[in-house]
Amino acid sequence: MVTLTELYYILARVSKETAEEKEQNLRSFGVEVIPLRFGSNLEKIAANIKARNAVSLADVFGAATAISMNGVLLTGADEEFERVEALKLERVSFNWTKSSMPKIGRKTMESRYS
Repeated sequence: MVTLTELYYILARVSKETAEEKEQNLRSFGVEVIPLRFGSNLEKIAANIKARNAVSLADVFGAATAISMNGVLLTGADEEFERVEALKLERVSFNWTKSSMPKIGRKTMESRYS
């Protein structure tokens, strides 16, 4: 799981076109974009994470979505997620300037999907 809002706003600082292109790249790699579903207990899961951890409000919704769907949250260097109970993490290193392929763990998206 990737918090699309955070990824998009960081890239949109460079340009809206870059943000759109990278979002489409993620989708083409099979990354499913899951809309926030309010009323599905997500708000309470997010609130409980926020109450117990020093995590930004935007980030708690990514964590809450991953937990509620028994998924894995893809994150960069965000250490605050380490303390969130029941959250599965995978560290991701995005190198947008050299390649449009994000590196995940020891494998690249290219080797996973080619």
